[in-house]
Amino acid sequence: MPSFRLILCDELEGRWNMALDEAMMTLAEPDVITVRLYGWASPCISIGHFQTIPRAVDLDSCRQMQLPIVRRPTGGRAVLHEQQIAYALVCSTSNPLAEGKTIDAYRRISQILVRGLELLGKRPALAPRTPGAPRTVTATLQACLQMHAQHELLLDGKKLSGSAQLRRDGALLQHGFLMLEFNPQRTARALRGKDSASLARQLESHATSLRAALGRTSTFVEVRHALADAFQEALGPATGGASLSEAETTLATWLLNERYPTLGAEG
Repeated sequence: MPSFRLILCDELEGRWNMALDEAMMTLAEPDVITVRLYGWASPCISIGHFQTIPRAVDLDSCRQMQLPIVRRPTGGRAVLHEQQIAYALVCSTSNPLAEGKTIDAYRRISQILVRGLELLGKRPALAPRTPGAPRTVTATLQACLQMHAQHELLLDGKKLSGSAQLRRDGALLQHGFLMLEFNPQRTARALRGKDSASLARQLESHATSLRAALGRTSTFVEVRHALADAFQEALGPATGGASLSEAETTLATWLLNERYPTLGAEG
């Protein structure tokens, strides 16, 4: 049976978070599942691996808001990270969590996140499969929160989470976020759209936060604790140390300098 390693991180810079997630994946061991729970030390924008900056974000607004931009190793659309908790799960593609189609792994991992939120007093639904929108429509959607994918978490019919997945060299990385609070106006201002006010209204109608759903403020530490309990219920007691290895930290430092520059919003 694979061992389970649970790493509870504090809030870190966006570039460092992406470098750590990729380092964990690159050094993944066949018989180990690693979960890292983390936050964002300061607001930043992450864009999907295949997005272009001019199409995804409003560079002038990002500069004014002092928002650094980092490219994720995974796909998906642009996200403003602030007042969120994030997770990264790494395992072998031969692990039962990763068996079947990509969407099957999403469902299994999302069910663990559902349990974490149950421990906080609210049970989210998993987004159902919906007919695909025309390519001409989806191509214009640059914000992660503009639409939900199958098995993403919904509270009161609105999107609470976003996730992205990458499979490479026999390893799986899935990382994502849950919104503790959500400011659609700030998100719309930072992301590319013809009309910021219209985009803000669209985001407000499509997305929510734990604060809105629970009617109270949930702290980063509180939610991290609930998610940690849920992962241990699903995967068994964590073993093998609660910190990143020296090899992971060394590789992440190299990746930070070589692959994760701050993009486009400086100056």
